[in-house]
Amino acid sequence: MQTKQQIRDNANLKKISLPSLTTTNIVFEVVGNPKLKKLCANKLKNGGRVCIGNDQPDLDADLSELVTGSFLGLDVCYQDSDASTVCGPDGGLGLFSSPSNRCPSNACMMHADE
Repeated sequence: MQTKQQIRDNANLKKISLPSLTTTNIVFEVVGNPKLKKLCANKLKNGGRVCIGNDQPDLDADLSELVTGSFLGLDVCYQDSDASTVCGPDGGLGLFSSPSNRCPSNACMMHADE
């Protein structure tokens, strides 16, 4: 099944939790959410064309299983594996690299007061 996940242009969105999402064959796009602090998609393995917006400065994203996909070529998207706010698979084997300063991510640790 071909799937697309777009979460964009939500002025007050603070967190996204997609703990069961494993595949988005077409597009996985999270962009234009200026208050977004947490993105949990830690079981996503195939992202299709991926856009994590570089316009979300406080974002802590866990994409620690994302191994298949390509970058969506938009100016507002991170264009390489060194996205400063994204935790990717260890060993540089995935779409996003994972220097020790970003992983593990706290994005999937949800608290009742958030």
